[in-house]
Amino acid sequence: MEITDRELALLSRVSPGYTCIYQLDGGRPVLLRGPAEHEELLSLSPEQAALAKSDALALVYKPDRAPMREELRKSAAEHRPVSCTFRICANGSTMWLLAKGRYCGDRDNLPVYLAELV
Repeated sequence: MEITDRELALLSRVSPGYTCIYQLDGGRPVLLRGPAEHEELLSLSPEQAALAKSDALALVYKPDRAPMREELRKSAAEHRPVSCTFRICANGSTMWLLAKGRYCGDRDNLPVYLAELV
């Protein structure tokens, strides 16, 4: 099912909590939509925020990247829910996050996931 801009906007507006919409492009999660306070909540610099939009795994602690990339690859192949616990490094500090997501359609033949970060 191809997901439209209108559907993305609606999903973004009605999603509770800290929810982001990612498109998985070859194991690389690209941020399509996220809350306005995305950068502030994660204490990201403007450079880190720009990098995170094009590849969310860029901020993930290096030892956590490979297992997370594999989990995303498997989830995308099977369109199944994803759940990953990982660390991010931003502005000199490290924090643990849990991402829980569900497949919600395709965009340009790539899977789109709605993910809540807690």
